[in-house]
Amino acid sequence: MRLILFLLWSVTVVSALPPVVWLVPIGCDYSGFFVEVLAYLTGLVSIFSEGNLFLSMGKCSEAFLSSLAPGEAAVLERLQSDYEKKKPKWKNTIVIHHKLPGTPFSSFCSRNSLERPLLVIGRMMTEASYLSPSEVEQAANMDEIWVPSDYHISVFTDAGIPDSKLFVLPEAANVDFYANKEIFDSNIKDECVQAKTDAENCQTLPVTKQKQKIFQFVSVFKYEGRKGADILLTSYWRAFTNDDAVELVIRSYKPSWERGTSNLMNAFNQLALGTFGVPMSQLAKVTWIEENLSKKELRTLYQTSDVFVLPTRGEGWCLPCVEAMSAGLPIIVTNFSGPTMYLRSEHSYPLPILKNKDSGAALLNDDGTAKPDSDQLSALMRYVYLNQDEAKEKGLKAQEFAAQEFNPLHLATRIHDRLHYLYNQKRKLKI
Repeated sequence: MRLILFLLWSVTVVSALPPVVWLVPIGCDYSGFFVEVLAYLTGLVSIFSEGNLFLSMGKCSEAFLSSLAPGEAAVLERLQSDYEKKKPKWKNTIVIHHKLPGTPFSSFCSRNSLERPLLVIGRMMTEASYLSPSEVEQAANMDEIWVPSDYHISVFTDAGIPDSKLFVLPEAANVDFYANKEIFDSNIKDECVQAKTDAENCQTLPVTKQKQKIFQFVSVFKYEGRKGADILLTSYWRAFTNDDAVELVIRSYKPSWERGTSNLMNAFNQLALGTFGVPMSQLAKVTWIEENLSKKELRTLYQTSDVFVLPTRGEGWCLPCVEAMSAGLPIIVTNFSGPTMYLRSEHSYPLPILKNKDSGAALLNDDGTAKPDSDQLSALMRYVYLNQDEAKEKGLKAQEFAAQEFNPLHLATRIHDRLHYLYNQKRKLKI
């Protein structure tokens, strides 16, 4: 009799999930928040039964949807449409809620809200080495907090958040898409290999590259102080001259909150004049891509480059880093914050940060971000240029690592299993 009761209890506890709503309080753009969610959802739709997974976020324009990778637009439209049709009540759902910097979680997530969901999971991260008091307060309302790396576990526990309340969920990337090699005609004339070219019989590529002659560094980021564009350019110009067969291609834009010119070539030139006393035309070549790139164009940019480089001062994760790895590039990235989750000497070139010579402690900026070592960056860029076969080999290993660790289906399974565990644990407490 006891065995029968136990089996009945087990069936009751291990039950199907209630509706799951992924809530992202942003519109459609290529921010890390949006791209992260999109990658997760492409994996989750193959695991969840139809009508049990929903997406709550701003609508995407047709033009934006057309710029996505194959299949991504259909996933977005379906999950948003299902949400609009059914509008499940919050109190009957599990909510995974992204927290944007400087903004609180939705009011219904509060523990005293009558609309509080059955489970509230907060997706949080930081680029710095500490949490603000308001972030700690917001975290207290969550049943669990999903962070992207072990680094964040350390930061959150240092802020007083119990380790038992934290769960590491790396960001997903569309690894198969970026690994899909496009076929390029090796006989294409250099003048045909240009951005947005309309020349007949020319292969469209987003940047100029003389194949087998120019060694191409690439960097993708929004133009703000944290991303380290000043360190990137000065280190590159110290490592090479305009006689070297190298090019640094930067895909970037200035966000609205940053001061200064939106013409980044002017900003780059001012940096060259201020640091080296000459215009950038007299230094190693730099190309700026101003246009928005579709996913396919971004993939082409990675695949026609040799090394990805970003001397960031701090990252929650750095999705372009993982996208570049997925495309088969080795990466030179600051060994601090989120990227420590995937930077390995076997497949990348971790960039050291400055440390106190006596104590060995990291020298941090006032905002808790790091100070990448500019001299080491120059040395690493020069090293990969002189050791291109090694760099290619590391790129292949980086691609294998990304495919294994950050595949959407792999991480979707991890999400699904975790939701079942949390929901069943909560049901046990109520029985």
